[in-house]
Amino acid sequence: MIDDGLTDAERAERCETVGCIVGALRVSEYAEGLRAAGFVDVSIEFTQDVGGGVHGAIVKALKPTAS
Repeated sequence: MIDDGLTDAERAERCETVGCIVGALRVSEYAEGLRAAGFVDVSIEFTQDVGGGVHGAIVKALKPTAS
């Protein structure tokens, strides 16, 4: 996962450096994708600073049950 403030060029550069397979998502992109899929209470906690705005993270979200 990468910081929201990185440009596309910076993202590509960082992913080459740390070995992202396809390219890491920005925090906001990841959270928005979860919300678009119907998840709520989305939280993203960075667990590791890989460097240059790239992070390992624990992602939590709830999928509401149909009532």
